[in-house]
Amino acid sequence: MIRRILTVCVVTVTLAITAVCAQAQSLSFDLGVSSDNIRANALVETEFEGATLYAGAGGLYIEDDFTLYNIKAGLKQSVFSPALVLGMGFKGVAGEAEIGHWDPDIAVVGFNLLGAFDFSKTTANVPVTLFADMVYAPDPLSFADCEQYIEYAAGVEFYVVNNGAIVAEYMKIDTDLERGGLEVDKSADSIYLGFKLKLGH
Repeated sequence: MIRRILTVCVVTVTLAITAVCAQAQSLSFDLGVSSDNIRANALVETEFEGATLYAGAGGLYIEDDFTLYNIKAGLKQSVFSPALVLGMGFKGVAGEAEIGHWDPDIAVVGFNLLGAFDFSKTTANVPVTLFADMVYAPDPLSFADCEQYIEYAAGVEFYVVNNGAIVAEYMKIDTDLERGGLEVDKSADSIYLGFKLKLGH
C-alpha cells in the first residue's frame, strides 16, 4: 500500500514537473555547502493566469544525520506589492536518517509554504531578497519509519549580477521516527553558504 501511494505521488509530481518544464520561462540552480554538508536544488517556473507555477527537485546530505532527496510543485504570486511573493504547494521527501547502527527510512509528502521579499522591486532598489520556506508532513502523510517531518529554512540572496546571487541560508529538519514501538526524535540544523544561478526572466 505504501509503495502504491508513493508511486502515485511520484508520478503526479513528475507529470507536473514535465508540464512546467515544457513551457518554462525560467530555470534556476542553487548549491550550498556547510562544513561536511551539502545541498543542491533545481527549479523551473512559468507564468499561469497571473501567478507562477513552479516545480523542482533537489538533494541534501548532512553528515551523520540525513541523506534526503526531494521533488516539489506548487503555485506562488505577488500579494499586496510586487516585492512580496507568497506560495503554497507540496513537497515529497525520501531518504534516510542515521542513528547509530539504525538507518531509518524517510518517505513523506508534505505541505509546502514559502515566501520571499525582493528589495529590488521597492523604492530602495537593493539587489537583496529575503526568503523563507517550510514543509510539514503529519503522520497520515509520513511513511516508512517516519511519523512526522518538519523542515524550515530562511535566508538571504545577494545578487552580484542580474542572474547570479550569493546565498546564505539556515535550515533545520525535525523528524519523529518509530522502530518497534519505540519513538525517536531526530533533528539537525546547519547554515549554508553558496550561490544561485537563474536563466530566463
